[in-house]
Amino acid sequence: MRIGILTLPLNTNYGGILQAYALQSVLERMGHEVVVFNKPMKFIMGRKNQIKRFLGVNRYQFDLKRFVEENIHNLWIEDFNELKPDDFDAIVVGSDQVWRKDYFSVFSENFEDAFLEFAKNWQIKRLSYAASFGFDEWHEDKETTIKCRELLSLFDAVSVREESGQKICCQTFGTKSIVSIDPTMLLSLSNYKQFITPDDKGGILNYILDADKEKNNFIDKLKTILNRKTFSVNPTSKRTFKNFSIENWLSGFYNAGIVVTDSFHACVFSILFHKPFYVLANRERGISRIKNLLSLFKLEHLLVRDTTFEFRIPLIDWDNVDKILEKERSLSFKYLQNNLI
Repeated sequence: MRIGILTLPLNTNYGGILQAYALQSVLERMGHEVVVFNKPMKFIMGRKNQIKRFLGVNRYQFDLKRFVEENIHNLWIEDFNELKPDDFDAIVVGSDQVWRKDYFSVFSENFEDAFLEFAKNWQIKRLSYAASFGFDEWHEDKETTIKCRELLSLFDAVSVREESGQKICCQTFGTKSIVSIDPTMLLSLSNYKQFITPDDKGGILNYILDADKEKNNFIDKLKTILNRKTFSVNPTSKRTFKNFSIENWLSGFYNAGIVVTDSFHACVFSILFHKPFYVLANRERGISRIKNLLSLFKLEHLLVRDTTFEFRIPLIDWDNVDKILEKERSLSFKYLQNNLI
């Protein structure tokens, strides 16, 4: 089948780019012809910005852009109305927070396009995979809700990433759905090794998206008690020539001895790479998706609720984690196979 993936634009988000790459890879291995709808990044390259790029301030944006252009089969569009119905047999919506209005607005001012309004009269298969609303509750007005309900009723199948999303589908839209793992978890470590450069770093990977005093204190205490160095793969605003590529990001997790993070996809890759990790709650970006992930893999003890606890490398039953992962992968593959025929 000729399939289009509708997700958020692949700009400067490591997890967002890798989930699109993973879903594209899985669908292609099933024998489909796949493109990912993407919106070109706009860089204002005046003289000042050229200097900033040279100094490395915006270096990570270009590192990620290179990966996207080399590894994603992009269909570059400015408007969804540019798409032609005869070019597709199916559209898969997801993953990432594609059903979160303020995030999707980067792609389109018309939020209903996230529910395929532009394709409402097309004779195609339409389904979602691990789509996320970004919140535990639906926040849109009555008119938007009615439109999205009508559009979602046209879907052949609905898959969401969080249990809270399943609740929204049922209570707000009257739609049945299943909860599926993030697309990045459909690929194994062997699939990512082509992008990884191993080393014996073995330190504490500090991957904090929204730092604050409490989080910094936690990392400092852990560093002292474990007597390990910390390192980071975060893009910064400092003038530096650091490598902010996807390859360096993945290598950071692979080479870490332990990970401290407040990021959903950092948790995902810690699990995939069998790295012990601690999660510091990030309520601004949403904690439910992380709680859902930890609960699925019986890793709730890794969510730090009290920073005065006993500092040590957490114990994880990786055999049990892998059993759960294989079961979830099987269910996801079956869902995609059954709905793309």
